[in-house]
Amino acid sequence: MQDRIHSGFAGGGVRPPVSMPRRPDGAHASPYRSGGTRQPAPPSSSALRGSSARPPASLGTRRPAGGSRPRPAPNGRRPAPPRRRAPRRRFRLRPVPLILLACAIALIAYAIHFASVLGIGTPTFIGNLSIEGTALSGLTYEEGVALISELEEQWKTETYSLSYQDQSWTFSRDMVGADADYEAQLDYAWNLGHTGSIFQRKNTIDYYAGHPYDFEVTVTYDESLLDAFIDEICAALDEDAVDAVVVPDVSGPVVVTEAQIGLNVNREQLEEQLVALIVDGEADTAIPAEAVMPEVNTGDASFQVIAEFSTNTDFRGSSSLHNIRLALNAFNGMVVMPGQQVSFNDVVGPRTQAAGFRQATEYAGDTTTTGWGGGVCQASTTLYNALIVAGMDIVERSPHSMTVSYVDPSCDAAVSWTNKDLVFENNTEYPIYIYTSVTDEEATVTIYGHRPDYRYELVSVLIEEDVPSTRVVYIEDTEGTHAYYTDETALQSRGKSGCVSEGWIIAYDWDTGAEVSRTQVSTDHYSPGASTYWIGVHGRLDAGGNTDY
Repeated sequence: MQDRIHSGFAGGGVRPPVSMPRRPDGAHASPYRSGGTRQPAPPSSSALRGSSARPPASLGTRRPAGGSRPRPAPNGRRPAPPRRRAPRRRFRLRPVPLILLACAIALIAYAIHFASVLGIGTPTFIGNLSIEGTALSGLTYEEGVALISELEEQWKTETYSLSYQDQSWTFSRDMVGADADYEAQLDYAWNLGHTGSIFQRKNTIDYYAGHPYDFEVTVTYDESLLDAFIDEICAALDEDAVDAVVVPDVSGPVVVTEAQIGLNVNREQLEEQLVALIVDGEADTAIPAEAVMPEVNTGDASFQVIAEFSTNTDFRGSSSLHNIRLALNAFNGMVVMPGQQVSFNDVVGPRTQAAGFRQATEYAGDTTTTGWGGGVCQASTTLYNALIVAGMDIVERSPHSMTVSYVDPSCDAAVSWTNKDLVFENNTEYPIYIYTSVTDEEATVTIYGHRPDYRYELVSVLIEEDVPSTRVVYIEDTEGTHAYYTDETALQSRGKSGCVSEGWIIAYDWDTGAEVSRTQVSTDHYSPGASTYWIGVHGRLDAGGNTDY
């Protein structure tokens, strides 16, 4: 078998022996060339002079076996002592490198913090930013554009129903060219934390992390389109009053043409309501209209204002005021013919959220609570007093369980969808026309028609007053703020006093003002309100050492 020849020593073969050539003096020559490993220098002649000139022990000279001295070389010189190895130096960390290392670590940590604040990867809106309540945090710019575009489309196409009695109109913002600068606000929001140096961006992100901000859009609309929409409503509802044509006759005036009450839309108020819908999305959707009375009325006596009554509303909250307005609006412009009977509950309908009513304070026995349609009783009470003045016949009426602040006892008319109603009848020979209005200060019912024979007034007569509150309602103070122990109480609210009263209708002569008659129409018992106390929930240690938990 032929042997494989390896070049050099690669392949793990056996290294061939190297012959040691001899120098001319008989010693072995170095196998390395002079350019190889440096040989130690021979000692100087002074170092060898004298018998004591020996290499120091520290040089580590080896003696031949047997303890004899090494023989000198054939040339008479001693062999050179072995070269002394330099001592190994220990490496010590100095302060400057440590400081540099610490600075490098700090810079790396700060860079990592910077990256975490500024974000890594796809840029997104910084935290705590929103537009009109819609959060943008974490969205990319494209996602923000898509979201805002959808919101803007919904905002433009949202519809509202404006109504007057049985007529209604649908209204939306895009009908009047309404626009909102959603895109501009979106760009403002995007620039926060994405423009400026990295330090400015970080400062911006850190600031809004603790200061949430909601961008509000600026709304614009086309006034000409809004005016055109109002013109459409006015054209459908506005109606001029028609004067009665009366000609003399031997037996008295004869009516040739019946008078007709007109109607006029309050254009300025309607425009304010529509602008509020465009900007805020909240406003009264009942179309404001006012009766226009003819200058010449049918009958021996002209049609005129025969009754007007107002109650104070400046103490009401927005929800209860809304409920009063919504209830009275159902009667605005109503015509009640002779012999016709009208139910408040039938006209107003159930007081539900679906019907547009809101939750507000109302009575519940001798306490107060919150319910849908709270405040509607003030609408029925205002109507009740105007009907009395107009001479209408009251078929059904109920008092409240406790007295109210806006009328005297026995002058109120409570209503409830389940068990209390206000029912009246036009017992005259002429129709009546009811108009209503509600402001932040008062609710008013005005009745037009044929003047009754007498001027009527409803008065309250107290039979028993200042009936003290006897019932107590306890509310557990679980926080221990007002009362801590179970035998401790603290007054939250004192119940109002009760009373017994009578309602009387007094008739006066129109010309002389003298009292003609006095008729009692009701005797009413108003319960005192329950006093409410806080009571503790923690027991004390009893005599036996047990604790009431």
